[in-house]
Amino acid sequence: MTQASVPGAASDIHSRARFPGFPSGFPFPLPPAGNLVDSPDGQARLAMRSIPLATLLCTAALACACERATQDPPPAPSAPAASAVSVVSAPRPPPPPPPRPAGPEELALVAPLVPGARLEDFEVREVRAVQGGVLTLVLAKDRATVRLSVALAEDGGPAPPALAGRYAVFYSLRNAQPEDGERLARALARILDKHADVPAPPGLGPFVPSPIPI
Repeated sequence: MTQASVPGAASDIHSRARFPGFPSGFPFPLPPAGNLVDSPDGQARLAMRSIPLATLLCTAALACACERATQDPPPAPSAPAASAVSVVSAPRPPPPPPPRPAGPEELALVAPLVPGARLEDFEVREVRAVQGGVLTLVLAKDRATVRLSVALAEDGGPAPPALAGRYAVFYSLRNAQPEDGERLARALARILDKHADVPAPPGLGPFVPSPIPI
């Protein structure tokens, strides 16, 4: 059946045709549809005329994509990965040697105190050889520790808690009361008084205060 041509149909199609990016419609008039579909030759000519339309559509879509690409900012460059830096630590100094146990000269001065003996209510854990100018005894009771240091008495030096002739006795505490240090220093001084004729151990000297851990 032949389709009748409708006057003003082309202009009506032109006015209603829309495409993104062209608010007022296509920028060209569309041909009257009724005159092109009446015959096979007209259909072929209609198909041929559709080729520029498809080309225009692809061009417009490509233009929109390019415009969006130019408006979007480029991605920020990623920060370079931090380079690994090898840190070589300085060699640690070797630990100090363990204290040496007392020899015959030191034990003769504090006899009968030896490891395992008792001084007052504390047990003698160690009797150490002279080191740093002092002879050291380590005593303990439960969690309390008292360290007694025997040195040569010196005029003008620090006042010792106890004196025994030419010897001075000092103490340091850990988890113990100062009263424990005072009475144990006096108890050791009484033992030293009994050995006034015993020569001082080699290396024994005046007491120099220093924070020495127990």
